[in-house]
Amino acid sequence: MFYNIVSCRQSQESSIIVAGGYGESSLSSVEILDPDTYHWRQGPDLPFGIDSAQMVEDQDGGVVLVGGDFVSNHWLDTLYRLPHGGADAEWTKMEQKLKVGRRLHTAFLVPDNVVDCS
Repeated sequence: MFYNIVSCRQSQESSIIVAGGYGESSLSSVEILDPDTYHWRQGPDLPFGIDSAQMVEDQDGGVVLVGGDFVSNHWLDTLYRLPHGGADAEWTKMEQKLKVGRRLHTAFLVPDNVVDCS
């Protein structure tokens, strides 16, 4: 299971998103916790069950799910983006891919002034 604390840049609201994970198999479910009320609500399901992935907040206040495992030992090189945690939100597959499929990795947002990717 992986989670991310997401804040809406315009309103400064925050929520905690828990997506995927592993039960008897990889999970596609998403839950969103409102830290003010401590109530969970159902979020938009992932496209398929994914475990052992990471999520990072993007510059627009959405989240990007990075890599993971959806069938035993099949490591994903794909990225999926959730633009917001609203009821009408949907995960979309991004054009960008990892060079190597990964699971059980670390991912985090790094400010542009720390890394030069040129």
